[in-house]
Amino acid sequence: MYSLVASYTYSRTLDFGEFGTPTDQFNTRLDYGPADFNRAHTLTIAHTLNLPFGPGRRYLSGTTGFARALLGGWQFSGITTYGSGLPFSPSLSNNASLNSDMSLRPDQNGNPTANVNQDRNQWINPAVFAVPAAFQFGNASRNSIIGPNVFVANWALDKTFKIAETTQIQFRWEVYNAFNRTNLGQPNNAVDTEQAGLITDINSAYPMRNMQWGVHITW
Repeated sequence: MYSLVASYTYSRTLDFGEFGTPTDQFNTRLDYGPADFNRAHTLTIAHTLNLPFGPGRRYLSGTTGFARALLGGWQFSGITTYGSGLPFSPSLSNNASLNSDMSLRPDQNGNPTANVNQDRNQWINPAVFAVPAAFQFGNASRNSIIGPNVFVANWALDKTFKIAETTQIQFRWEVYNAFNRTNLGQPNNAVDTEQAGLITDINSAYPMRNMQWGVHITW
């Protein structure tokens, strides 16, 4: 038996920011842009596969009854997810030009992701940004840059052994992030620093590979 369910979602969620305080109260559209949680593309595939081993299966036709009982009846299941990156806003670490503690966005003069490899060492090109004139808000849009995408495969292998008429034991091996894919965190968005565009951490929601084993008894 094989079961496969796939879903694709295209999303575009726009808002004025999560905290409701505009950067410029006289021009609230300066903050209008993709929501912090918006992923434009998400593909999810869920599967369940009964492996072709067991009584009557040709792959174990020459084995003993014990081997058939041990090797047969395994089920392979899991969920695999791909998602495009989350948005973030370019910012300035030095807010002196605004004479305020408010977070300040820079002026943008080009495509910040052009002519860069977009890896952990340089996700954006800080040269396309500049400090705005004194007491002016920068023209860089809120959440105008997309961060790293995510890919994770969470798979499991399990088998149920029947001990008695009403008693069963299930052995289950679960692997999270089976391919051990490095899902990068968001880049440093302060474009007026030496660390601009540098990624120093992984996405905490998608850690590196880890596994667990479990036994479930029902009676």
